[in-house]
Amino acid sequence: MKALLVALLLFQTVPFAKSDDFKRNLPDAGMLGQLTPERFPNQDAIIILKEQAFSVHQATIFYRGYEFEGPGTTRAKIMIVKLLTEAGARRYGSFEYTFPEWFGDEIRSAFEAHVRVLKQDGSIRVMPEDEIKTIVSRENRDGTPLERKVLFKIADLRAGDVLQIEQVHTTPLARSASGIFFYNDRDIVLFSNLAITLPAEDDVRYFSFPEERVGAPKVSEIAQSYGSGETYFWSMKNLNPIPDEPYGLPFADQSLITAFIDDHPAENGYRPVTDWNSLAKEYASDYLDNNSIGDARISELGFAPEETGITLEKIDRLYESLRKAISLRSTNSIYPLSKDIDQIFEKKVGDASDLAYIMYTILKQWEQNANAVWIRDRRDGVYEETVPTLTWFDRMGVLVKVGNQEKVYDFDRSIPAKYDMPWFLNGIRVPVVTSSGCHHKLLNDACGVQDHFTRERHLLRLAGGPRV
Repeated sequence: MKALLVALLLFQTVPFAKSDDFKRNLPDAGMLGQLTPERFPNQDAIIILKEQAFSVHQATIFYRGYEFEGPGTTRAKIMIVKLLTEAGARRYGSFEYTFPEWFGDEIRSAFEAHVRVLKQDGSIRVMPEDEIKTIVSRENRDGTPLERKVLFKIADLRAGDVLQIEQVHTTPLARSASGIFFYNDRDIVLFSNLAITLPAEDDVRYFSFPEERVGAPKVSEIAQSYGSGETYFWSMKNLNPIPDEPYGLPFADQSLITAFIDDHPAENGYRPVTDWNSLAKEYASDYLDNNSIGDARISELGFAPEETGITLEKIDRLYESLRKAISLRSTNSIYPLSKDIDQIFEKKVGDASDLAYIMYTILKQWEQNANAVWIRDRRDGVYEETVPTLTWFDRMGVLVKVGNQEKVYDFDRSIPAKYDMPWFLNGIRVPVVTSSGCHHKLLNDACGVQDHFTRERHLLRLAGGPRV
C-alpha cells in the first residue's frame, strides 16, 4: 500500500484540454507510461479522470395543448481509464445507462455519447455513432416509452488500452432538480471533479460526506445575462478504490459524496419538489391512486376479491402467489407501472415495484392497513435524511400492519418466493408514504430482548416421588 501511495503522489497536475470532438484530451505518453501493472499491482485499471457535471436551465415546454415552464437538467460524465489487465478490459468493455421518459415520445430526453480508445501502438479508434444503441426498456401496453436504455460494447478492448467515454443526458422538464455524486469508484481515481451549475435565483442546498474531507466548493459566476448563474466546483485527487467484494461495506457508505437540492422558483404553477412530504404526496398522487386490481386478477392469484380475516400468514401467501405468477425483471424502478397494471398480468413480467404496487392495491381493496415504502437496503448503504430525493432508492416495498404486528414486504429478486424478511432489511430506515406525506421508520425497532425468550412449564415425575 505504501508503494501505491507513492505512485499516486506522482500525479498532481495533468492537463485535460478541450479538443474538437471531445471535451477532454487524452493524457500524454509520459504520464501513461507511468501507469503500469508493475507500479500498481493487483489493480485492474486506473481511472485517470472522473468528471461529473450537472446543470439546471430554464425550459418552456408545450405538451398536449398546455405550456409548462420549469427546470430542465443536463447531466454529463467523462471517464478516462487506463486498463491494466484483461479483467479490467472486460469490465469496462460494455456500457449501460438507463433513464426515465416522463413524456413518452412526445417530449423525449436527449442522450449522446462519444467513445474512443487509444491503442498501445498509438492509434486511436473512435466508436461510430451507429454502434451506440438506445432501446425502450419499459413501456405501457400502448407502446408509450416509460424508460430507455443506452448500451454498447467496445470491440477489441485490451489491457494497455486507454478508454475515454463522454456522455450527456438532457431532461427537457425535470421532475426534480437534485443529485447525488460519488467521487470514488471501483478502481483508483487520480482526479475526480464535480461541477454543479444553477440559475442565480435558485436557492441551493448542498451536503458533502464526510464534510471535513470533501471541503467547501469553489464558486464562480458564469454569466451576467438572462439565465446567469453560479457554478459550484469540487475537485479531489488520488482516491482509493472501493472494490466490489463479498461481505464488504456498501460502496455508498465508503465513497466520498456530494449531494444537492435545488429549490427552483415556481413557474406557471410548476415547481420541482424538494422535501420529503412533497415527494411522498406527489408519488402517492402519480403512482398509488391510479388503478384497481380486478376481481378476476385477484381470483387468478387464489384469493377472493373481498377477503376477510386478514393475517400475516395470508399476506405471506399473497406474496408467494405473486412471485409464482409474475417473473421479476433483472432491474428495478422506484416507479411502478401503476397506470397499466393489466399489462403486468398479461405479460407475466414486472419489476419489484410493480409487484409491490399490486400487493399494496389488493390490500387496500381488502381494507387492510398498508403503506408504500421506498427501499434502499444494506447492500446499497444508508440514505441521508437531510437530502430528500428519490435518487437514493431502488424500489418500492409494502409496510403492512395487522393488529400489533408489522411487516415489510420486499420483492427483490434475491428473496425466495416463500417470504422471510431478508437480513439486508433488518435495522434499516425507510420513508413510509402516507396520505399526509411521509415519515422515516426504523425497521424492527420494536424488537427487544424479551422477544427472544421462550417460557415453558413442565411437570416431571421422579422415580418413586411426586411430580415437581
